[in-house]
Amino acid sequence: KNKIKIYMKTLYIIGNGFDLFHGLNTSYKSFGFYLKEKHSEIYDYLTDYYGLPYLGDPETKYYEWNYFESALADLNYESVLEDNSDFLPNVASDDFSDKDWHALEQVMEGIVNDLTINLFNEFKNFIQNVEFPNKDNNELLNIDKNSKFLSFNYTDTLEKYYGISSNNILYIHNKALSNDILILGHGTNPENFVKVEEKMPDNLTFEEQHEWNERMSDSYDFSYERGLDTILSYFSKSFKYTEDIINRNNMFFNDLKSIKKVVVLGQSVSNVDQPYFKKIINSIEDKNIKWTCSYFGEKEPIYENLKSIGLNDEQINFITLNEIRQENKNQLKLF
Repeated sequence: KNKIKIYMKTLYIIGNGFDLFHGLNTSYKSFGFYLKEKHSEIYDYLTDYYGLPYLGDPETKYYEWNYFESALADLNYESVLEDNSDFLPNVASDDFSDKDWHALEQVMEGIVNDLTINLFNEFKNFIQNVEFPNKDNNELLNIDKNSKFLSFNYTDTLEKYYGISSNNILYIHNKALSNDILILGHGTNPENFVKVEEKMPDNLTFEEQHEWNERMSDSYDFSYERGLDTILSYFSKSFKYTEDIINRNNMFFNDLKSIKKVVVLGQSVSNVDQPYFKKIINSIEDKNIKWTCSYFGEKEPIYENLKSIGLNDEQINFITLNEIRQENKNQLKLF
């Protein structure tokens, strides 16, 4: 017998607010506390060099960790270099040796590794140890299981609580309970942080060119420049290459052509993730379908984000996750 392909009409987009609503302790704030306890050096780097905003008295250091992922683009690399300037070689010292030329570079390598590989490994460990509270059916949301799901989360909440088939879910940034490296990072183009080499001014005489070259040679500091190049490599290593991720998952996006409604649960549509949403809009044939989006607190920020990806007022509906849960209790159908 020929198999009949069933085209799913609803796309659910799942964000961290979905996990938080179900009682999972997956907030970036909790991750900050985890780092402070498990890897205090990385925690100090994040709080000292990223300009995370804090609430209340500065002495309490209650940082606003909701900005964690976007703040990954805000590393104050100049302060990092300045605070480690003691590693620059002192050629006048009796203890000087050739290896000192690379001391600052090696320190920067260690910091970059801490702020990329080690940070992301710690985040995976944090997610893997998140506990799932027991849930009764009346605590769950009214979700159409025969739908497509795009999850920005790293947990298997959809499978565990709702019995959604993993075949219906794309974990766009990979899944903690796997051997995959979790995708985490900022959305600022690394080319913005490329060191710009100073160019010789035009129309210099031969003598002026010679003087300019000598001046540049005298001001060049090999050890500092090597350290600078190394710390600047951080920005490409912590960048979320959304275009590559989209290309690797083109089959999923191509299958969205016939989608008739989109439901966004616990996802703020922030700048770093907007390329995915624009790809979704471009992939769906009907450009006027309704988008139902959950919100927590103020609607305005997510409303502005939805507008910025190309949706109009007539397409946007808002609902709270509590209202969707109440729908489950009342056996109503809001979508």
